[in-house]
Amino acid sequence: QLMIKETIRHQISIILLTPLLYYIINYFGHLDIRGPRPSWLTIIYQLVLFILSEDAIFFWTHYLFHTPWLYKNIHKKHHIYKQPTGVVSVLSDPIEGLQNQLSIWFMPVLLKEKHIFTLCIWIAIRVYQTVNAHSGYNLPYVSTQYWVPWIMSGALAHDFHHEHGKWNYGSFFNIWDRLMGTHRLSKTTKRTD
Repeated sequence: QLMIKETIRHQISIILLTPLLYYIINYFGHLDIRGPRPSWLTIIYQLVLFILSEDAIFFWTHYLFHTPWLYKNIHKKHHIYKQPTGVVSVLSDPIEGLQNQLSIWFMPVLLKEKHIFTLCIWIAIRVYQTVNAHSGYNLPYVSTQYWVPWIMSGALAHDFHHEHGKWNYGSFFNIWDRLMGTHRLSKTTKRTD
């Protein structure tokens, strides 16, 4: 019941924040919603910037949310479930929700020119990565962890994070975790068959 209630609340808040986000994006630059799609090179370049900035901001804010006061008063709600699911990914305090939105939208807001097509791909990537990280499985062929395990965090790393309440703070990559000594994996793995 808590998951359902929180998921509905989270989705309503996103719907209400969308016009504000559109205004902010256009205030700092221009969001093209009618022009031709940009070149694939431009799309890939912008997506790489979005992913790298989101990963850095998310790691550091998530790391801070695990300090004693912030964990107790803000982040603990997200860790109610030791075995996360895709729905649990949106179970968070409103302050943490804003932090997540900041990490997702920081670079798209900073770029002067962006196209709605690129932002739709970015949202699809972000939703997929979030749900996949909370799925409990590194699915073969569709999981980033499957293709590049030496730099990608994956679901098993995030499961370990939820189970132990620390380690593996990263979003897309484990590079920040490796640099900060917070990268650790469980000895057991979940099978996908």
